[in-house]
Amino acid sequence: MSAIRVTALSVDLGHRPVLSGIDFEARPGEVVGLIGPNGAGKSTLLRAILGLVDRRAGKITIGGTALESLKPSELAKRIAYLPQSPAIHWPVTVERLVALGRLPHLDAWHRPGADDAAAIGRALEATDTAGLARRNVLTLSGGERARVLLARALAVEAPNLLVDEPVSALDPYHQFQVMDYLKAYARKGQTIVVVLHDLSLASRYTDRLYLIDQGRIAASGPPGTVLSDDNLEAIYKVQVLRTEGPSGSAILPWRRVGPESS
Repeated sequence: MSAIRVTALSVDLGHRPVLSGIDFEARPGEVVGLIGPNGAGKSTLLRAILGLVDRRAGKITIGGTALESLKPSELAKRIAYLPQSPAIHWPVTVERLVALGRLPHLDAWHRPGADDAAAIGRALEATDTAGLARRNVLTLSGGERARVLLARALAVEAPNLLVDEPVSALDPYHQFQVMDYLKAYARKGQTIVVVLHDLSLASRYTDRLYLIDQGRIAASGPPGTVLSDDNLEAIYKVQVLRTEGPSGSAILPWRRVGPESS
């Protein structure tokens, strides 16, 4: 059974069509990547799966249950979400911020218990932020904040995890660390849906890709099929250089194509 299934989804924002006729699925144990140009509709698809935007048409099921049949409290346990560039406004410690990921598991007026503390510790270790636990989040660098916010999503320990550009603010070491963790997390049976702009990371770390362009699925399937030269030229308007390494392909955008390229 698909953990997440989207059928014939269409979404309008501000009377403008943003997604049209989207068919999408993500299964337990896999990393599914969403790629495509800026404004293609990738983030809107994640928000639609979470019920954060209204649908004009289509159906969404989570673990076989229609999205509209799930109470917010149940949905919060089933799906953890890291949005793109979330803001932090309060001067709390890193540990307190990550602990917010456990709220879906707590009854009203109940304090976190041993299981919650263990989940928080696992999330801090996975994102290499345990050493920041006592720091004020407002004193962190942009990359440190990005890892802490990912830790908050991981602390939910939901069977499904939606992450929107989780590595865009990170240095190369931490990009690999986060992607390694997401892949290992999926191999334990969780479902990962990740928005990526780095084509090499998309090639190396995802099991399947959906290439979205102008609100429609332009291609889907294994990374080697979706990331073809023809698709990248048609959708991204770039030519790429490729090299093979021991861990997979590296794809480097090299130059623009079209009448304005030089």
